[in-house]
Order: sequence, then C-alpha cells, then structure tokens
Amino acid sequence: MLSQGEAAFRQALRDLARSSGGTQIAPRQTFGKLYVALDDYLTDSAFDPFRTIPRDCILETWPVAAGERVLGEVLPARRLHNPRTAANEIGVSTKLVEQIMTDAGALPAADPRPFALRTFDAAEYAWLLAEIPTLVGRGDMLAAMGATEAQLRTLREEKIIRPLTKHPRVKAPWQLADGLALVAELHALMQPDPADGSGWEGLQFAKRRTGLPVGAMLNAIRERRMRVARDPGQSGYRSFMVLKAEVDSLTGARPHVRRRDETAAAGQPASVFANSIGMRRRGWYPALHQAGHAPAFWNRHPVTRRAVLYVSEDDKAKFHRPFLTPATMQSEFGLHCQTCTARLRAAGVRPF
Repeated sequence: MLSQGEAAFRQALRDLARSSGGTQIAPRQTFGKLYVALDDYLTDSAFDPFRTIPRDCILETWPVAAGERVLGEVLPARRLHNPRTAANEIGVSTKLVEQIMTDAGALPAADPRPFALRTFDAAEYAWLLAEIPTLVGRGDMLAAMGATEAQLRTLREEKIIRPLTKHPRVKAPWQLADGLALVAELHALMQPDPADGSGWEGLQFAKRRTGLPVGAMLNAIRERRMRVARDPGQSGYRSFMVLKAEVDSLTGARPHVRRRDETAAAGQPASVFANSIGMRRRGWYPALHQAGHAPAFWNRHPVTRRAVLYVSEDDKAKFHRPFLTPATMQSEFGLHCQTCTARLRAAGVRPF
C-alpha cells in the first residue's frame, strides 16, 4: 500500500477505521500491529512520517479527549465528540445528546457508523452542548416568562420561541434565555403609562379576535407602529397589552357598521350578548331570564317583527355583577378559561 503513495495509504487507513465494528473500536485494536509498532518506536525519528498519517486518521475518526497522547503527541483540544463523551462531559444522558444533535444536524438520522464512532465537531457545536444542561420543561418556562400555555403554544407555532429539540420524548426542550429575552424586550419597548380601560387587550386575545399573528404584532411594536403597555394587575408576558384600534388598523379592518335589522334601538339581542360572553348554547340566556336570574325584555324585531329577547346596557351590567363565565374570567383575570374552571373545581365551586 505504501508503494501506491501517501494518499492511498491515508485512504486505506480511513477505510479500515470506518469498518471498525464489534469490539474492534479503539485505534490500537483497529490498526493492530501497525499501531503497536509505531507506538513502540516513538523515539525513532525515522518513523515520524509514518506516525503522522495514522495519527491524523485517528484524530479525524475517534473522539479523543483533550490531553490524551496519540502516538507520541498530546492533543491540546478535543476535536470530536460522540454522544457518550459529550454526555459525560456536560452531565446529561447520552440519549438526550443524541436526540438534540440529530435535530441540529450534527449527526445524521440514519448513521451507519458504530455508535462509538458517531462523531461530530466538538468546537462547532460547543455552544449547543453548553445549552443542553440549562434546558427546562414547559412548567418552568411558563413560570419564568409569566405566560399561559396558550401563549407559549402560539409563540412556538409562530417560531418566535423555538424549543431546542422537537423530539417528543424530550421533556425539557426550552431555553429560558429565549423566553426571558422576549419579556425583557417588551419591557424596554412598552410605554410608561399602564394599560387601563377597555381599549386594550392582550396579544393572545388580539390574535384570537382578529386572526392577526402575534409575530406581526411584535414586529409592529418593534417598528413603533403599535404601542404596548402593561396591565398593572399582571406580570410577565401575559401582562403586555396592545390597543384594539391599532390592532384593527394593522389588519386593515374597518369599524363594523350594523345593519338596521341586527339590533333594536332599545338594546342587543340576548343571543348575541350570550355569544359574546362565551355561552353559545341555544336557549341558555332565555332560560336564565325565565327563571328570574338574568334581566332582559321582549321586543319586536325591526324587520321580521318577531318577538326577540333583548338586553340593554343596564341589563348587561346587572348580569355581570353576580355572574362570571369562563370567557369573562379569562378576560378579567388574564388566565386561560380552562385554568379558571379547573381552579374553581379544585376549590369545590359548582357551576350555577
């Protein structure tokens, strides 16, 4: 093989290294007598050229640690990691490193190499390895950001905040720094006056109402085309509010003008009001009214002339004093409606 030149010798060693399997994984076992002979004659300078070529092959194939001696030379810095050596170094499971590195493209999903030789560039992915021990689960991420599950889900779906890995078995894929950076950015951009009054709404509510992506609103805030303020009764990401009028302006929506037949002059149809507070079951409000629990009045529809149950603004105010619905709790307290109902159930509160 040496008679065919250095390039052929290097290629032969690479082929031999890549064919390693079973117990023949370490360089000494893979290269056999060649390795032993070169290691035995370390002081013989005549063998230096022959040591250099196998040494290069070893360092580009095996995950040799910094400080290890390879055929007479000490490696000053690690060049390669495999999932096991990386996991041992950062103190996490081998499987976690393998999953994250595969997602990042450091390792191919289908890798024919023996597990010990499934290596990746240690320097190139040092930043990623440093992040892995700091990853947190969903609960810790929500608590640190002050966000709801729906808000975090939206941020993930719109790729505003991305988990380090999408593997379903990884229970702690989130980087706290990403969430905290977004909250800090919004704090820096918000106006000093608090968001008080009905003209403000949370980013998640604005998305639900208009269909406008949260990412589009964040871009508008960064470009100073939309104001952001903080609800003094909340903290963290969920406390940030935007003006409804500015959201509507961003969507290009025009104020809705009701047709004459949609509303009677005296009030709003009870069914429309019920839908607005999340109670969409047919006949729900009329049943409450008939039982004497909800104020309303009957009037003729201005077009069909059929009798329709209406509520005035005063009726709405009277209804809201004793009653809360999941939708109004979400709006009032900034918590997801399912969170509100779960807490009520846990406290033994029964629905009316």
